[in-house]
Amino acid sequence: MKDIVNGKQLGVLFGITERAVLNLVEEGMPKRTRGKYSLTKCTQWYIEKLKTKNNGRASRVEKQNQS
Repeated sequence: MKDIVNGKQLGVLFGITERAVLNLVEEGMPKRTRGKYSLTKCTQWYIEKLKTKNNGRASRVEKQNQS
């Protein structure tokens, strides 16, 4: 599989829309050139984003359970 993909392909792989891919770029996801993305770098970035997001949820749930 090639490492450089377009926004539509990246969206399909991540299970999101092409617009959501653009939103991720605004949040800091790396891109190579206009409309081109490194599948490896973007996947690593997206996994870290999801891990961080899930850690925040776990902390809130733990706090709620302590109350």
